[in-house]
Amino acid sequence: GASRDNEFPSLWLRGRLCDILPRDQAHMVAGRLTLALWACSSTAHAFLAPAGPALLGMGTRTAVRRVHLRMAAKPAGSFDDPEMAAVYSTLAAQHTHPLGPWLAILSEVQKVAGPGQTLLDIASGPGQPALTIAKAMPGMRVVSTDSSAAMTSKAADSAKAAGVGNMEVKVADMVSLPFEDASVDILTCCYGYMFPEDKARALAESYRVLRPGGTLIATTWDATPMLKVVRD
Repeated sequence: GASRDNEFPSLWLRGRLCDILPRDQAHMVAGRLTLALWACSSTAHAFLAPAGPALLGMGTRTAVRRVHLRMAAKPAGSFDDPEMAAVYSTLAAQHTHPLGPWLAILSEVQKVAGPGQTLLDIASGPGQPALTIAKAMPGMRVVSTDSSAAMTSKAADSAKAAGVGNMEVKVADMVSLPFEDASVDILTCCYGYMFPEDKARALAESYRVLRPGGTLIATTWDATPMLKVVRD
Protein backbone atom coordinates (compact mmCIF):
# COMPACT_ATOMS: atom_id res chain seq x y z
CA GLY A 1 0.00 0.00 0.00
CA ALA A 2 2.98 2.33 0.38
CA SER A 3 3.80 2.45 -3.31
CA ARG A 4 1.34 4.48 -5.41
CA ASP A 5 2.46 6.00 -8.71
CA ASN A 6 5.36 8.37 -7.93
CA GLU A 7 4.85 8.64 -4.17
CA PHE A 8 8.01 8.16 -2.11
CA PRO A 9 7.42 5.37 0.48
CA SER A 10 8.87 7.45 3.35
CA LEU A 11 5.97 9.91 3.04
CA TRP A 12 3.49 7.10 3.53
CA LEU A 13 5.48 5.68 6.45
CA ARG A 14 5.84 9.11 8.06
CA GLY A 15 2.10 9.69 7.82
CA ARG A 16 1.31 6.40 9.56
CA LEU A 17 4.00 6.90 12.22
CA CYS A 18 2.74 10.40 13.00
CA ASP A 19 -0.41 8.75 14.31
CA ILE A 20 1.53 7.07 17.12
CA LEU A 21 4.77 9.05 17.57
CA PRO A 22 5.79 12.70 17.99
CA ARG A 23 6.50 14.40 14.66
CA ASP A 24 10.31 14.51 15.01
CA GLN A 25 10.52 10.86 16.05
CA ALA A 26 8.22 9.82 13.21
CA HIS A 27 10.46 11.63 10.73
CA MET A 28 13.59 9.88 12.04
CA VAL A 29 12.06 6.40 12.16
CA ALA A 30 10.51 6.76 8.70
CA GLY A 31 13.87 7.79 7.30
CA ARG A 32 15.62 4.75 8.74
CA LEU A 33 12.91 2.38 7.58
CA THR A 34 13.01 3.91 4.11
CA LEU A 35 16.77 3.35 3.92
CA ALA A 36 16.07 -0.36 4.29
CA LEU A 37 13.30 -0.24 1.68
CA TRP A 38 15.19 1.98 -0.77
CA ALA A 39 16.70 -0.77 -2.90
CA CYS A 40 13.38 -2.52 -3.44
CA SER A 41 11.07 0.44 -3.96
CA SER A 42 11.97 3.99 -4.88
CA THR A 43 14.79 3.17 -7.30
CA ALA A 44 12.39 1.06 -9.30
CA HIS A 45 9.95 3.94 -9.73
CA ALA A 46 12.18 5.58 -12.33
CA PHE A 47 11.76 2.55 -14.56
CA LEU A 48 8.18 1.58 -13.81
CA ALA A 49 6.35 4.85 -12.96
CA PRO A 50 3.61 5.79 -13.42
CA ALA A 51 2.46 2.17 -13.20
CA GLY A 52 2.91 2.12 -9.41
CA PRO A 53 4.39 -1.39 -9.01
CA ALA A 54 3.82 -3.51 -5.95
CA LEU A 55 6.91 -3.53 -3.75
CA LEU A 56 7.39 -7.26 -4.14
CA GLY A 57 6.35 -7.54 -7.80
CA MET A 58 8.62 -9.26 -10.30
CA GLY A 59 8.84 -6.03 -12.31
CA THR A 60 10.28 -4.19 -9.34
CA ARG A 61 12.89 -6.84 -8.63
CA THR A 62 13.96 -6.87 -12.28
CA ALA A 63 14.25 -3.08 -12.40
CA VAL A 64 16.20 -2.91 -9.15
CA ARG A 65 18.56 -5.61 -10.41
CA ARG A 66 19.30 -3.42 -13.44
CA VAL A 67 20.17 -0.51 -11.15
CA HIS A 68 22.34 -2.71 -8.93
CA LEU A 69 24.33 -4.04 -11.87
CA ARG A 70 25.00 -0.53 -13.16
CA MET A 71 26.11 0.72 -9.73
CA ALA A 72 28.31 -2.33 -9.12
CA ALA A 73 30.10 -1.78 -12.42
CA LYS A 74 31.21 1.74 -11.50
CA PRO A 75 33.55 3.22 -8.86
CA ALA A 76 32.01 4.44 -5.63
CA GLY A 77 30.22 7.72 -6.20
CA SER A 78 30.20 7.38 -10.00
CA PHE A 79 26.80 7.76 -11.61
CA ASP A 80 27.77 8.98 -15.09
CA ASP A 81 25.14 6.94 -16.85
CA PRO A 82 21.89 8.15 -18.51
CA GLU A 83 19.80 5.44 -16.86
CA MET A 84 21.18 6.22 -13.40
CA ALA A 85 20.59 9.92 -14.08
CA ALA A 86 16.97 9.10 -14.81
CA VAL A 87 16.71 7.24 -11.49
CA TYR A 88 18.13 10.17 -9.56
CA SER A 89 15.87 12.63 -11.39
CA THR A 90 12.88 10.69 -10.10
CA LEU A 91 14.30 10.57 -6.58
CA ALA A 92 14.98 14.31 -6.70
CA ALA A 93 11.38 14.99 -7.70
CA GLN A 94 10.22 12.91 -4.74
CA HIS A 95 12.17 15.14 -2.33
CA THR A 96 10.21 18.31 -3.14
CA HIS A 97 7.68 17.72 -0.34
CA PRO A 98 7.47 20.25 2.54
CA LEU A 99 9.64 18.14 4.85
CA GLY A 100 12.20 17.39 2.15
CA PRO A 101 15.84 18.53 2.04
CA TRP A 102 15.51 21.00 -0.86
CA LEU A 103 13.24 23.37 1.03
CA ALA A 104 15.20 22.88 4.26
CA ILE A 105 18.43 23.94 2.55
CA LEU A 106 16.68 26.83 0.79
CA SER A 107 15.47 28.07 4.17
CA GLU A 108 19.04 28.13 5.49
CA VAL A 109 20.31 29.88 2.35
CA GLN A 110 17.70 32.60 2.71
CA LYS A 111 18.98 33.38 6.20
CA VAL A 112 22.46 34.32 4.96
CA ALA A 113 22.11 35.25 1.29
CA GLY A 114 22.61 38.76 -0.05
CA PRO A 115 21.83 40.33 -3.44
CA GLY A 116 24.20 39.51 -6.26
CA GLN A 117 25.95 36.71 -4.41
CA THR A 118 27.19 33.47 -5.95
CA LEU A 119 26.06 30.09 -4.65
CA LEU A 120 27.82 26.88 -5.63
CA ASP A 121 25.91 23.62 -5.26
CA ILE A 122 28.19 20.57 -5.45
CA ALA A 123 27.10 16.97 -6.06
CA SER A 124 23.84 18.38 -7.42
CA GLY A 125 22.98 15.23 -9.33
CA PRO A 126 20.11 16.19 -11.65
CA GLY A 127 20.14 19.74 -10.29
CA GLN A 128 18.98 19.85 -6.69
CA PRO A 129 18.86 21.78 -4.44
CA ALA A 130 20.36 24.26 -6.92
CA LEU A 131 17.17 24.52 -8.98
CA THR A 132 14.95 25.08 -5.94
CA ILE A 133 17.28 27.85 -4.74
CA ALA A 134 17.60 29.50 -8.16
CA LYS A 135 13.82 29.58 -8.63
CA ALA A 136 13.23 31.12 -5.20
CA MET A 137 16.11 33.63 -5.43
CA PRO A 138 16.28 35.06 -8.97
CA GLY A 139 18.79 37.73 -7.92
CA MET A 140 21.40 35.15 -6.99
CA ARG A 141 23.87 33.44 -9.33
CA VAL A 142 23.53 29.70 -8.75
CA VAL A 143 26.04 27.18 -10.12
CA SER A 144 24.92 23.54 -10.16
CA THR A 145 27.73 20.99 -10.44
CA ASP A 146 28.17 17.25 -10.53
CA SER A 147 30.95 14.90 -11.61
CA SER A 148 28.53 13.13 -13.96
CA ALA A 149 27.87 14.64 -17.39
CA ALA A 150 24.62 12.66 -17.57
CA MET A 151 23.47 14.25 -14.32
CA THR A 152 24.40 17.78 -15.36
CA SER A 153 22.55 17.27 -18.64
CA LYS A 154 19.42 16.46 -16.63
CA ALA A 155 20.02 19.56 -14.49
CA ALA A 156 20.31 21.78 -17.56
CA ASP A 157 17.11 20.34 -19.01
CA SER A 158 15.26 20.93 -15.74
CA ALA A 159 16.43 24.54 -15.51
CA LYS A 160 15.37 25.21 -19.09
CA ALA A 161 11.97 23.58 -18.55
CA ALA A 162 11.43 25.68 -15.42
CA GLY A 163 12.43 28.88 -17.19
CA VAL A 164 15.23 29.54 -14.71
CA GLY A 165 17.82 31.91 -16.13
CA ASN A 166 20.10 32.42 -13.11
CA MET A 167 21.36 28.83 -12.82
CA GLU A 168 24.53 27.64 -14.56
CA VAL A 169 25.42 23.97 -14.91
CA LYS A 170 28.98 22.62 -14.92
CA VAL A 171 30.65 19.22 -14.73
CA ALA A 172 32.86 19.34 -11.64
CA ASP A 173 34.30 16.80 -9.21
CA MET A 174 33.83 17.86 -5.59
CA VAL A 175 37.37 16.72 -4.71
CA SER A 176 38.91 18.96 -7.39
CA LEU A 177 36.64 21.93 -8.02
CA PRO A 178 37.45 24.02 -11.13
CA PHE A 179 36.87 27.32 -9.33
CA GLU A 180 39.23 29.95 -7.97
CA ASP A 181 40.01 30.34 -4.29
CA ALA A 182 37.49 32.44 -2.35
CA SER A 183 35.17 32.76 -5.34
CA VAL A 184 31.74 31.83 -3.93
CA ASP A 185 29.66 33.24 -1.09
CA ILE A 186 27.58 30.17 -0.23
CA LEU A 187 28.26 26.50 -0.89
CA THR A 188 25.57 23.84 -0.59
CA CYS A 189 25.85 20.07 -0.71
CA CYS A 190 22.94 17.72 -0.18
CA TYR A 191 23.73 14.03 0.28
CA GLY A 192 27.16 14.39 -1.33
CA TYR A 193 29.97 14.24 1.19
CA MET A 194 29.43 10.54 1.89
CA PHE A 195 30.37 9.54 -1.68
CA PRO A 196 34.06 10.47 -2.25
CA GLU A 197 36.71 8.15 -0.90
CA ASP A 198 38.73 11.15 0.34
CA LYS A 199 36.09 13.02 2.30
CA ALA A 200 38.61 15.33 3.97
CA ARG A 201 39.82 16.50 0.57
CA ALA A 202 36.25 17.13 -0.60
CA LEU A 203 35.57 19.26 2.46
CA ALA A 204 38.88 21.09 2.06
CA GLU A 205 37.96 21.94 -1.54
CA SER A 206 34.64 23.32 -0.36
CA TYR A 207 36.36 25.64 2.08
CA ARG A 208 38.98 26.63 -0.49
CA VAL A 209 36.42 28.10 -2.90
CA LEU A 210 34.41 29.83 -0.16
CA ARG A 211 35.11 33.49 0.47
CA PRO A 212 36.20 34.49 3.99
CA GLY A 213 33.02 34.65 6.03
CA GLY A 214 31.19 32.51 3.49
CA THR A 215 28.67 29.84 4.45
CA LEU A 216 28.68 26.08 3.96
CA ILE A 217 25.26 24.41 4.17
CA ALA A 218 25.26 20.64 3.89
CA THR A 219 23.49 17.49 4.88
CA THR A 220 24.80 13.95 4.62
CA TRP A 221 24.17 10.44 5.84
CA ASP A 222 26.56 9.45 8.64
CA ALA A 223 26.38 5.85 7.40
CA THR A 224 25.42 4.35 4.03
CA PRO A 225 25.05 0.59 4.56
CA MET A 226 22.72 0.13 1.59
CA LEU A 227 25.31 1.53 -0.85
CA LYS A 228 27.83 -1.06 0.31
CA VAL A 229 25.25 -3.84 0.06
CA VAL A 230 24.30 -2.74 -3.46
CA ARG A 231 27.90 -2.64 -4.68
CA ASP A 232 28.86 -5.92 -2.97
